[in-house]
Amino acid sequence: MRCRQCGAEISENAKFCGVCGKKVEKEVVQPQQEEKKNVKVEKNQNTGKKSKGGIAALLIILCICVAITGFIIGRKKETASSDSGNSVISKIKGEKKEEDINGAWNEFSQYYKGYVYYIKQLALDENELYRQKVDGGELVGDEEEVWYAPYSEIRSFYIYNDQIYFACNCYGESEDSSEYEWDIYTVNCNGDDSEILYHAQNYATMRMYGENLYCLVEPDEGNYYIEKVTTKGEATKMFDVPEEYMNMYMRWYGKYLYSPDGDEITRIDVTKQKCVKEVAVKKEVAENIVDDYMVSGNKIYYTDASQDGGEYGYRNWYEYNMDTKKEREILKEDMFPYSGDSFYIENCVGDNLYVVRSDSDGAGGQKMYRLNLKDNKLTFIRSRDTEYSDEWEVCGEYIVNRWENDDGETGVTIFPMEE
Repeated sequence: MRCRQCGAEISENAKFCGVCGKKVEKEVVQPQQEEKKNVKVEKNQNTGKKSKGGIAALLIILCICVAITGFIIGRKKETASSDSGNSVISKIKGEKKEEDINGAWNEFSQYYKGYVYYIKQLALDENELYRQKVDGGELVGDEEEVWYAPYSEIRSFYIYNDQIYFACNCYGESEDSSEYEWDIYTVNCNGDDSEILYHAQNYATMRMYGENLYCLVEPDEGNYYIEKVTTKGEATKMFDVPEEYMNMYMRWYGKYLYSPDGDEITRIDVTKQKCVKEVAVKKEVAENIVDDYMVSGNKIYYTDASQDGGEYGYRNWYEYNMDTKKEREILKEDMFPYSGDSFYIENCVGDNLYVVRSDSDGAGGQKMYRLNLKDNKLTFIRSRDTEYSDEWEVCGEYIVNRWENDDGETGVTIFPMEE
């Protein structure tokens, strides 16, 4: 150790320099202590950052949990609200949507929110829309008149968002109508606020798919095109329909036009801007279908035209799946619990086909059956007297029977599905 005053060497324990007498001052290493303090402060700062980061993470997790809980509760309330709004529908063969409880081929009747709506013939080329309140297989109250089409005959109707859309043929009784004009009317479910949405100068027919109406229009003889009409009345021409499609075997189901096309059955999607044919049924099956067929979803139900049917016109029925391209036999003579004449499929709702068979005693009666496609079980529903011309359709738990007797009297009868 050296003296800081004179530089002489002194002992470590000396208090004064032996050469110059200067008091010895030992070095205090301040920088090292300061460094230690800085290290300590930095550690404290880092600890604070970690603490704040942990709190932030916990807050984020808490917010996410609250959001998820709120979403789940909201969905439960929404589901509960939806279920309560469909309480009547839930009575009809389990939980089903309204569009799933009406016959796929219904033309004059439809179930909607506790009512069966139907077209009632009043006279030749004159009819009216009525409705009957129903609940759990029972009719409630009297039938109610909904709407009468002036100077028109209601050909078909659809219900969407509490509005009814009618396809009506006009008969030239008004000042601005001609014999061939055709209108789409709209009116609410109570029969109020009627207006014309669409007007065609010549014959047309209509289907509803999604939120839009699609019309097959014939502006002049032999020429047809598809026109889309929105629920606000905005019309857009889609495409011209091939002439060969317009024949007695053409069918319009859902959004497709079906027709025999050479050795196949093709279809056209009416919701597209262009006319594009696609094969619906391959040649090996199509050559036997032309005689009689119906479509529901991705299935075609048909009789085999190659069968002669025998004395009573028996013809087995088949199902063809347009997706898998597979077919299977679904209905034949030995499945029926009662004997009778020819049988045919009248309508379809979901997995059930409704079958009619004439009695073999010649009295004019018919029996109705339900064929469940899941287990292929055929169940007798009820008998009906057909001494006069009649049609029937399926609306949930009800059969809607529109009839006309030999005296020209007409009417509509609604009765429960089961006897």
